[in-house]
Amino acid sequence: MKPGWNRKGSTVHLDSTRDRINLRSSKIHLQLEIPSLAKGITDFLKPFGTLYHGQLQPYLFQQHYQLVRRELFAILQTSPNQQYDHDWTQLKKDDLAEFQRLKTAAFWLDMMRTSQNQQWQWPAVGEGGGGQVDLRNGRSRLLATGMTKRSPWKHLDFLIWVRKTRDIADIMQDPRPIECDQDLHDVLALQYDDQEYHQSEECHMGIEWNQGKINLTFFNNAFDPDFTGQTQKIWYNHAAWRQRYGSRPPLQIYTNWPAQIRDSVDFWKWQVLGPSQKFIDNLLPGKPGSIHWAMSNHVHGKVEHDHVMWIVKDEPIDLSDLVCWMDLEHTAFVDSEFRFALHRRDLEYNSVTVDITR
Repeated sequence: MKPGWNRKGSTVHLDSTRDRINLRSSKIHLQLEIPSLAKGITDFLKPFGTLYHGQLQPYLFQQHYQLVRRELFAILQTSPNQQYDHDWTQLKKDDLAEFQRLKTAAFWLDMMRTSQNQQWQWPAVGEGGGGQVDLRNGRSRLLATGMTKRSPWKHLDFLIWVRKTRDIADIMQDPRPIECDQDLHDVLALQYDDQEYHQSEECHMGIEWNQGKINLTFFNNAFDPDFTGQTQKIWYNHAAWRQRYGSRPPLQIYTNWPAQIRDSVDFWKWQVLGPSQKFIDNLLPGKPGSIHWAMSNHVHGKVEHDHVMWIVKDEPIDLSDLVCWMDLEHTAFVDSEFRFALHRRDLEYNSVTVDITR
């Protein structure tokens, strides 16, 4: 068969310039002229809607955070598969869907650790209207931010596409419209240059023009690799912890505020052994970091349980979040605001800073 148009194929793209696209269907040549494209991306989009930059309304951030959090916990609650938890290469060959699930969960755990000490360069991206947002990317950053920050909606910017007929006020706080391509580059921390012809592509944006409406289909800076060495290590260490202790491992707790404890996903078989005042009395005044010293004094040769927790501040704590940080590499899991410390019994003392939902 000769190359070119045929009735079983799609319309053939011939070529494109900045403001027009040439197509062919059988013997008819169509020149589709789009003058606004000559001025840039935002000028093309303006008749259909507006891109806004800002922060989500708190209720909407929390709504999406809880959805992704439940998705992560659904994966973490599944029984560990010893055959594959330490061999993703083989898992990808045998069960691609399961590989994607585990890889996603591991990436989310990795992003939590990144969120502890880094600010996000790019905004999350979505399409909004009617008080709702459909995310095109940024779920990992949203989950990580929600887990590690107080008032997390203040720590992750969003770029939201809103059609002409829809409102932005119930979606974003103080939204700023993107007026030109310079603005779009600025919010992505990219250099804007309208003079140079040959430039590297650092962002990929996809839109669908259908029945007079524009839908935002994708927005990214690259295709993620299957998994990085760091992501793989985090998952393997976590999987090893789950394999050693099984589902719902016992957790013994000392606290003055037992009513503040919950385990929303029922990850632990937890029990309050008594108040934490004796532990609190060992903290040095004005030095919250002395929680490490106090815990070392309490656990050295004295702990009879695999997992013991001391709570030193009167704040709500969801024990389920702790599972996101558990591994066999560390024995002390200390909250970044020194609200609590969890000890895992093992031979050597090795601490790590953790964060859970505020």
